[in-house]
Amino acid sequence: MHKQFKDFVKVIRSKLPSIQISVSSNGTIYKRKLSSFMLDSIQSINISVDGLQKEHEIYRGSV
Repeated sequence: MHKQFKDFVKVIRSKLPSIQISVSSNGTIYKRKLSSFMLDSIQSINISVDGLQKEHEIYRGSV
């Protein structure tokens, strides 16, 4: 996640208070401090899941 993500959201919220903000992620970046901010500021959080290992390797390749 961009290091200024919180700042971006705060500016958007101050200029457009009624706008709905959504975030899409693979879910690996959320930390407790960011999570509380997200709950207070974001209306929608989408988490993508590649599936089990077999499906993951089909779409993402083997690591």
